[in-house]
Amino acid sequence: METYNDWLAHHGILGQKWGKRNGPPYPLNEEDHSASEKKAGYKKSLDSGGEITKISRRERKKAEKEQKRLQKEQEKKESLRKFVSGEEVTRKELDQAQNQMFDKESDYADEFENTAKAKWLSEQWTKAWEDFENSDYDYESKEYEKVLEFERQYLIAEGEYAAKGMLDYFGKEAIIRYQTETPYYTRKGFMTDKDTIEEIIKKYAEDYYYTHRE
Repeated sequence: METYNDWLAHHGILGQKWGKRNGPPYPLNEEDHSASEKKAGYKKSLDSGGEITKISRRERKKAEKEQKRLQKEQEKKESLRKFVSGEEVTRKELDQAQNQMFDKESDYADEFENTAKAKWLSEQWTKAWEDFENSDYDYESKEYEKVLEFERQYLIAEGEYAAKGMLDYFGKEAIIRYQTETPYYTRKGFMTDKDTIEEIIKKYAEDYYYTHRE
């Protein structure tokens, strides 16, 4: 019988758990996995000791969608920051910034609807419409003149409310730039740096009326 004194035994890898594989036969980092493995849905779990766990296709799609949403939100915030600070912006950044400012303006308009002044003007406007309807829709009547007058008062007041909120939120320079470069306004360039805050509010409200009247 032959006797062998030299032999080799393998008892596993230090720290490796039974039934759990993490690469051949040495541990792998996330960057060591192939593109096909990553595409199949493998991710590194930091809270499980660096083990590789599989996620479902739905979870992966949901995570990718959320990541894209966050990236878009960050892009919009950066576009607004550059616009408000007076930096040069691309056409896409200009559109993103102006849309956000327009949305903010709409928020202030919604807030105005709950004020006592807005409710009173709305009541007078509604009453004027009823009187106009009773006049058989005579567009030459004083009743119709009242309709137009209360419409003007309401929109001017709403514009002033929005202007004050926009000034507090964005600042005078950003409001002038918004009014000058945005397509929502009809009389571009009639605000200047020399205008006082009161003049800015008045001009803002006037242009708000011209762009929102029926």
